[in-house]
Amino acid sequence: MDKNMTFGDALKELIKKEGITQQAFYTEVGIGKPYFYDILSGKVCPPPAEVQMRMVRALKKISVADRNLLFDIAAREREEVPADIAKMLFDHPNDIASVRKVLEALLVSRTIRLN
Repeated sequence: MDKNMTFGDALKELIKKEGITQQAFYTEVGIGKPYFYDILSGKVCPPPAEVQMRMVRALKKISVADRNLLFDIAAREREEVPADIAKMLFDHPNDIASVRKVLEALLVSRTIRLN
C-alpha cells in the first residue's frame, strides 16, 4: 500500500490480500452493499472510527503497518485523528495530559530545528 492511495483503493487492496470476496467483507463488517461501494468509489468519506475498527478486525491477515496506514489514510480524508489513536486516548483518558506534553515538546523541537 501507498500513503497517497485513497481509502477506497487501499481497502480494495487489503480485501484482495485477505483473499475474501467484497461481499463477505462488507457482510462481516455489518455494512450494506450500497454504502460499501460508496466508500470504495470515494462518493462518501471513509467510515467513522467504529466502522474502521470493524473493518480492521475483518481483515485478519492485515499487517500492523497496513493497519496503521489504513487508519492514517482515513484520518487524512476525514480530517481527524487516526481512529486507533483516538481509541487509545478514549480508553486511557488519564494519559491525555502526558500525550499532549510529548506532542508539544516534539513541535517545539521541530520549530527550533527549522529556525
